[in-house]
Amino acid sequence: MTRKALDAERDAEGVARVVIRDEVEQVVATQSVMPFDTIEQDLVGRLIRTNAVAATAGEINAAVAVAGAFLAGAGVSESTPWRAEHGRLATARLTEWVAAKQTSSPAREVREVRPVRWPEPSERFEVRPAADRQVVTSSRDFERGYPYRGWAKSVYEINSFDAWSTEFVLAGLFEVSAAVRAWVRIDETVPLRISYLSGAIQRQYEPDFIVIDDAGVHWIVEGKRDSEMTSPVVVAKRDAAAAWVKTVNGSDEVHETWAYLLASESVCSAAGSWEGLKSGGQVRL
Repeated sequence: MTRKALDAERDAEGVARVVIRDEVEQVVATQSVMPFDTIEQDLVGRLIRTNAVAATAGEINAAVAVAGAFLAGAGVSESTPWRAEHGRLATARLTEWVAAKQTSSPAREVREVRPVRWPEPSERFEVRPAADRQVVTSSRDFERGYPYRGWAKSVYEINSFDAWSTEFVLAGLFEVSAAVRAWVRIDETVPLRISYLSGAIQRQYEPDFIVIDDAGVHWIVEGKRDSEMTSPVVVAKRDAAAAWVKTVNGSDEVHETWAYLLASESVCSAAGSWEGLKSGGQVRL
């Protein structure tokens, strides 16, 4: 780096002028070395800020273990000149490894079926006045989590949704499809959870809907954005739901037939009927 010095001088007649000259000193630009006791903390923070690791207590503990094992395997010590660039490169490799583990680990196999009594629908209390679903004609009119009324085939007359392009559109399709007998939005009042593996961690999957068609088949229905369809987590949930359906249908204790349907937002938008949705979506029986 070359520095310039600007000086103000007056000549013999008292006239001021600016003099510019090169400074003879040299300044060297360097990256600061990170203290050893903050390297692991930096790496954990970078992992949490990626989409590979959720910012929960369990995930943070797992990220600490992964970062520690990585640094130990890489031989990082007090004398290692660790800089921010090393943290970025290490995070990139670790997130690739996490993604690979998510796709390579199979969903937990469902081995046992224990029928329990399905509870009666519990009462729901809304603190905000429900809006008519008919006035919501585009994503601009939709509000996430807001209660909407006017559902004739739903177990509940009022429902709220997390997304317009998938959940709300699907609910509207169920309403107009003659092949759909009834549907329910899965939330804390509907006890359907499916275990799946995300990397080495077992989680609980809560699908979007249960739909009963005119043949009496009980469908677990999930809608996802187009960009999420190939996500390792979505694939793991799909495979776990497929295993769940296969086991339940193979049990002598279960008298209903179950199926699973995963549909992208493009399929949700294009399907004009229940049959069209099944044709365009991913079905597991």
